[in-house]
Amino acid sequence: MKKKLLIVTNRFVVGGPAIHTAMLAEYLQSDYEIKLIGGLGIKGEVTNLDIFKNIDSEPIIIDEFSRSFNILRIIKHIKKSINSLNLLNQISFTLTPQSLA
Repeated sequence: MKKKLLIVTNRFVVGGPAIHTAMLAEYLQSDYEIKLIGGLGIKGEVTNLDIFKNIDSEPIIIDEFSRSFNILRIIKHIKKSINSLNLLNQISFTLTPQSLA
């Protein structure tokens, strides 16, 4: 049984962080069950979920994630997602650099 890895980014918009997230997930999926969680872009930003086509699971969209960074809001919605998605046992956790900006 694979360990579970939850990768969280605030937005799946075209650019370096989304590409790096997709590459990381694709590379690690042979050893981990990958779950991707993120938000969509705002007006004027291009969202591209096609870059995740080589990953075994679909990215999970959380509408409450946005361009502005608020760690308490993110933690609240991550906890809600973990509970609603029934992600059990061991979950390793990372924030993308975009989330920390």
